[in-house]
Amino acid sequence: MIQTITKTQNIYLSLPETSLEKATSSVEIRCAFTSVLQKLLERQGNNIITTPLNPSNSAEFLSTFKTHPSVYQASVSRQLAVDLPPNAEETLLKDEPKDWFIKTADYDDECDRVLQHRDGELTQLFADVNRYHQILQQHCDRVILLRSPSYTGYDRQLTSAMQCLGYSPQQFQFIIVQPLKLYAFHKPSQQVQPIPDLLPQELLKAMSLNELKWHSFHTPLTSVAPLNISSIGQSKNNNSYDRISQFGLNCSRLLQETQAENTIFKVSLEDITWKYSLATQIVDLLTATPQIIQQSADELAPHLICKHIEKICESGDRWLNVFDSTPDNCLLLATTHKILKDLWVNILGLQ
Repeated sequence: MIQTITKTQNIYLSLPETSLEKATSSVEIRCAFTSVLQKLLERQGNNIITTPLNPSNSAEFLSTFKTHPSVYQASVSRQLAVDLPPNAEETLLKDEPKDWFIKTADYDDECDRVLQHRDGELTQLFADVNRYHQILQQHCDRVILLRSPSYTGYDRQLTSAMQCLGYSPQQFQFIIVQPLKLYAFHKPSQQVQPIPDLLPQELLKAMSLNELKWHSFHTPLTSVAPLNISSIGQSKNNNSYDRISQFGLNCSRLLQETQAENTIFKVSLEDITWKYSLATQIVDLLTATPQIIQQSADELAPHLICKHIEKICESGDRWLNVFDSTPDNCLLLATTHKILKDLWVNILGLQ
């Protein structure tokens, strides 16, 4: 297999403080599964820091911060000053107390934000900018914050403020995790309809924990994840989890029958001339796995792993229909099973 060589980074990863046992909404349920990102990032050789780090020298940082070109002191923000005379600060507002602003409007925020109020009180934005600036300066190459939709709006403020300090979107990422959206079949209307949130213990009466995690990972974390609880276990043609589970069972059965699990890996799959094009497709997909893992880690996108698993299983399912137990096929079967198990268990954390 082709291995991707990447530079090891120190990454500060702040996950939502939510456990499945304490979750009370579809937002919290999905946030409880975000630890999969830590496995993805660690797989690429990164050093992950999850312990909260407290800033130091706030007063010194504030003094330095006030000389930054993106920070200014004024009675009103630039946006409000537009409607005033050009010299309003020196005339109309000369005796008015002043706030310290940061020019977040230059980076896609709605307006400039206050860092320190005129009475000297520091804002939460200043405290967070101070914390993450110091982390990036002293400890880490990258900061990743995952939060629930209750932070929507503040993510733009904080991200814009960090960009004012010169940090790129790759260095500082504030990710809002969207909820699971539940649906069920409504008999009177004969249609699938949205339903209210269910507690985890209620959802787990309809599906296994594995299924709940899979459906959470299957959609980008920044998009609402639809989940039709009426379809769970009903149709293997419409349920990707059931199709993949069935393929895994078929692989395990064949491994036992052919003893392919004891295959010695002496030959590269890419050096074999395959009888069926389906086998070639599977080899290409398996070979691309390191790049998919890398992309999924770079983009913080577990759903890319899910899509990759689906593609392998889709081709593999058709290949098993023409499978015969030649040494080459046994090697491919064992390799497929090994890689799928690694993605399923070691990265996605499914059992």
